[in-house]
Amino acid sequence: IDTTGVITRVKELFKGHRNLILGFNTFLPKGYEITLPMEDDPPPKKPVEFEEAINFVNKIK
Repeated sequence: IDTTGVITRVKELFKGHRNLILGFNTFLPKGYEITLPMEDDPPPKKPVEFEEAINFVNKIK
């Protein structure tokens, strides 16, 4: 397996763990670097409205 293959595999194995993926750059030979687009970050969650929360709790009862 070549360096490009290692980079691809690391991205797959550590998917969702941005710091681990970028930290792996330490072990790569000169001239190689793993970069990630900013959109890999999960989208911010929408706050739950009070009424939605009450409806959910009532369904569980």
